[in-house]
Amino acid sequence: MITDVIIASLVSSVIGGLLVAVVNHLFTRRKTEAETDKLRAESDKFRAETEKIRNEMGGLRATVEETNYLVSATNEIIIYDGTHGIDGYDVEGTAPEFKDGILSFPRLLGFFALRKYIYNGKEKNFLPKNELISGERKIKVSCEAKITHGRCALIFMFLPHPEGDPLERKYVELNHIDWKEVDVYFRLPPDINCYLSVFIDPPLSPELVEKGSLQLRNLVVFEGAN
Repeated sequence: MITDVIIASLVSSVIGGLLVAVVNHLFTRRKTEAETDKLRAESDKFRAETEKIRNEMGGLRATVEETNYLVSATNEIIIYDGTHGIDGYDVEGTAPEFKDGILSFPRLLGFFALRKYIYNGKEKNFLPKNELISGERKIKVSCEAKITHGRCALIFMFLPHPEGDPLERKYVELNHIDWKEVDVYFRLPPDINCYLSVFIDPPLSPELVEKGSLQLRNLVVFEGAN
C-alpha cells in the first residue's frame, strides 16, 4: 500500500515535471519565433532604409556632377545625335538589334561601342583629341533606357582609341520597365583620342539574364565648351 502511494507520487512528480518542461519549451519556442520575426522585420526595414539612402546619395552625386558640368561648361556642342534613331552604322557590339531607331539586346548581357562622332565638321569613328581645350574635357552622355524584366546596370565608360584602360566609368542601376532618362557626366583628358562604350552588368541569376531584355534610345553625346 505504502509502495503504491510512493509509486503514484513519483509518477505524478515525473508527469508534472514533464508537463512543466513541455510548457516551458513551447513558451520559449514561441518567444524565440516572435523575436526572430521581429529581428527579420527590423532587418528588412534596415535594408529598405539603406537602399533608400543609397539611392538618394546616388541622386545627390548625379546632381552635383550635373551642377559642376553646367557651371563649368557655358556652351554645349553635340558630337553624336541619336534622337532620330540609332542603327548599325553608328555602333558595334555583341549582337545588338535595331528596330525603329531603338538599340536593343534580347538578353541582359552584352555591350556596344559608339563609332560615329561629328567633330569640327568631320565624321570619325572615335572622338578626336583637342589639345586646345584648357583643363579637363567635359562630356555629357544622355539617353533613355528600359528593361522588360528584373534589373541590371549599365556601365558607361570612355576608352582610349584604339585601345587602353578606361579613362573614366559611370555605373547606373536600371530596374524600370518604362523609359528612364539617364544622364552621366565625364571629365576626360583632352589630349587622348577616345570613344564611348556601354556595358550591361547582368543580374546574378542566369534565368533573369535570359528573361530580360534591354532597350535604349535617344542617345546624345555633348561636349561642354568653356
